[in-house]
Amino acid sequence: MPTACAGVPAAQYPAEVASGWAAVNVKGGMLSARRLILDTAGNFLVAESGKSITAHILDASRCIASSKTLIKQNNLSRGIYLTGTTLYASSMSTVWKWTYDPQAIAVGVTKTVVVTGMYNGDHLTRSLIISLNHPNLLIVSHGSNDNFDFTSGNINIARSNIKVFDMNAVPTGGHDYVTGGNTLAYGLRNEVGLTFDPNNMLWGVENSSDDIKRTINGIDNDVHIDNPADALHYFGDITAPNAIRYGYPDLLHGLKSKPFHRQDIFCR
Repeated sequence: MPTACAGVPAAQYPAEVASGWAAVNVKGGMLSARRLILDTAGNFLVAESGKSITAHILDASRCIASSKTLIKQNNLSRGIYLTGTTLYASSMSTVWKWTYDPQAIAVGVTKTVVVTGMYNGDHLTRSLIISLNHPNLLIVSHGSNDNFDFTSGNINIARSNIKVFDMNAVPTGGHDYVTGGNTLAYGLRNEVGLTFDPNNMLWGVENSSDDIKRTINGIDNDVHIDNPADALHYFGDITAPNAIRYGYPDLLHGLKSKPFHRQDIFCR
């Protein structure tokens, strides 16, 4: 672990880590980096929202030796995932796949649409993940259209939700997000973070509501910046389609909710 990397400025907001851990700034100037993944050769790929996907090669000290643009496509948002030799990336409306060679650090010339028809709205994140146990199942998280997207309380709207698509059965032109795939959960404002536990069960963390205020003695205090109370959700088995609702938007807006199911931990 290097103590610093030559030519890389100190982080503007240094990370605070627990005793025994360290954080070193290895790359600066990435104004819109949103997600990174490692390939099998130890290179890391970064999705830069609205710009491109870049690849970064590490030297023996674990600093960056060189960087290159892997995919130049300005409509890419934040979704990126690599499984085997297949690289997936997303825009607000579409998910594509490319073949990827980690030794050459290059994608094939052909890109294929695998999911289409997602709504172009306020939250552009389309997080992607695939289970090691089910490499044919692509999971796509679709955020809300607004801070409070009231119509997304209808499961058929297919926003503020997570869906699963079979990559072994992609129709010509790709799966339609609204009508295709299986719903894994809905009533989720913007489930950006997704991960699997050791039992291959899916979890997610919700980027929760903006503009939340607490009124004390007649004075409004914004609490969403440093006390967002974002929810950690348990989704479970991705092979079992369901219509679980996790409460958004009614719960966050203080409205009388229709029946819904919640399995979450509020994180402060």
